Amino acid sequence: MKTYKIILIITTAVIFLGSCIKENRENCPSWLTIDLSKVDTATVSNLSIFIINGDKKICKEIYLSKDLIKENIEVELERKGYWIYSWGNISKNTILNSQSQTLEIVPESCADSLYFDKSYILATAETNKTVVLPEKNYINIKVFLEGIEKNDEYSIFFESETSGYFINGEKILKNFKISAPYNEFSSANIIRQFDYNNLNLLIYNIEHNIKIPIGELIMKDPPAGFPEKLSDITLKIDFSNSILTIEIEGWKKIFENFCKIF
Repeated sequence: MKTYKIILIITTAVIFLGSCIKENRENCPSWLTIDLSKVDTATVSNLSIFIINGDKKICKEIYLSKDLIKENIEVELERKGYWIYSWGNISKNTILNSQSQTLEIVPESCADSLYFDKSYILATAETNKTVVLPEKNYINIKVFLEGIEKNDEYSIFFESETSGYFINGEKILKNFKISAPYNEFSSANIIRQFDYNNLNLLIYNIEHNIKIPIGELIMKDPPAGFPEKLSDITLKIDFSNSILTIEIEGWKKIFENFCKIF
């Protein structure tokens, strides 16, 4: 009698477990492992992960602080295809709107040091895996002014046509201006641009206003790999000799008659 009961229990369990495998496998959940071991926490202090289905709807939205980034994540999904978009360092300077799926820079603010990664996964197996490896998606630009009076007051702005991103990494095209207060030098983060020819430096003081087309000057003879690979930029402007020096990681150019007064 005991033997019959054991056989009956085992048979019932096999039928129950096999129902997913044999009959309705497509209705069984798929487990996705998101591998975070490649994320550099020296540069990425927080991570926002968006899992979006074929209908372009956010299925999962996950936020991880720095201490949780090194732990892999297990996510239960339906057996479909998904895009995985990962953004690093979203903070107070980025307006995140999940409903419109946008990340816009706060007006006139220095951009966050954003990192981005995307991957596609067809979650048809019982278990799946994707690796997150965010890449730098901003440039830090430093501006040094020479040949000026120490008591003169200067206001520094960067002007561009890219004001943010959609969550999928596409640029939001809108005229945008970032303030970079000057105190010995100015420093600001600029997000990856749609067209660097439209990136300008604006300098204001009591006597005159100056516009320098820094993007146009760089793109005439850009550094190797730029702008696909983003490197920080240093601008040195010598007003006494009307000379502009642009340096980008081993690349250096000197320009005269570089500005427009307006």
